[in-house]
Formats: sequence, structure tokens, C-alpha cells
Amino acid sequence: MCLCVRERNTIKSSGINAEYGSMGDVIVAKRTLGPGRPYWPGRIISVTGLTICVSFYGTNEVMQIAKSNASWYYDGCHEHRLSYDPFKDSTEWKDALDAADRDVKRSLGEGSVVWGTFEDEWWPAIISAVPSPDKYRVRWLDDKSQEVLDRDHVSPFLLSFNVRYDDEMADTYVRYQNAVEAAEDLALRQLLP
Repeated sequence: MCLCVRERNTIKSSGINAEYGSMGDVIVAKRTLGPGRPYWPGRIISVTGLTICVSFYGTNEVMQIAKSNASWYYDGCHEHRLSYDPFKDSTEWKDALDAADRDVKRSLGEGSVVWGTFEDEWWPAIISAVPSPDKYRVRWLDDKSQEVLDRDHVSPFLLSFNVRYDDEMADTYVRYQNAVEAAEDLALRQLLP
């Protein structure tokens, strides 16, 4: 689970450290040690102190790595996806990303706080129903309207905050900032026992 902290009106990911990172979390990590090797999506299968054991999607590889060599899937994946042009068009890479996306989104259900695409912008929402495995009915925060979105147009709020949050929108639209703050409060409350 990704824990985030407020810093100057934005949420910053805490990263994977000794306190966070648990079995089943989807991450991005170096698949093979050495220069020029791609970061790859994987799932944590065990945690021991400052190390994690990762099973990489689309491969039979399992590695023990330092938590500092990994990042949360949404925080690191989009950043690393662009960094490794030779791999981004490979079938193996695309299949691994699809499998990781499915696993992350499989945990979303009614009441989950998410980002959804609203008129081509990412906007905070709450899932109000799951009509099918690939569709979510969302209720937009700071608005009473609802919409059915495909799986590709929804992402977990906290995990993808650093990728989806738009500073320019927050500076321009009070409704956007209000929606983000409401989503942050709801998402952080859901993390508490």
C-alpha cells in the first residue's frame, strides 16, 4: 500500500522503505542488475527488513532486491516506461504492463477513491458500482454527476497521485482543488484501521 504525505498542498509518495511495502503490492524494479537494464513491473512476494522478493510479470524471474531499487507501480512505471525506448514496443513489455494494470485495478471496488478521465482531464472520483470487470460507475467529487468509465480511464487515487495530479488545474480551478482535497481525505481515512 502506498502511503502519501501532504507537502505544500500536494501529495508526495513516500516510496518503498522499511515501513511500507507489503506482500502483493505491485511495483516497478530493476529486473536484472547492471547498467542499461529495464525497470519492469512486478509483485512483492515477501518482505524481509530492507529487502523485498519480487516476482516479475511476464517472466519466470524472482529476485531479492533492496527496497531502494524499486518504486510504486504508478509512480515509477510511467517514468521508467519512457526511459527505455528499446523495450516499450516489445510484446513482453506490453503484456507485463497489462498484467500489472489488471492486478492493481482488480483491487478497486465500490467505495474506492480513484482518478477518472472527465472531459479529457483526470479528476477525483469514487467508484459507486462495478457493472462489469472492465467498467466502473464513478461519482465525480465536487459534482453530483456519475459516469461509466472503461478500466483504462480509472486509476487508484493514492497510487497514481504523482502521475495524475495537475498543478495547473489546481491553481486555476477551485472545484478541482476542492475535489482533490476531498479525495485525499477519503483515501487516507480508508487506509486507517
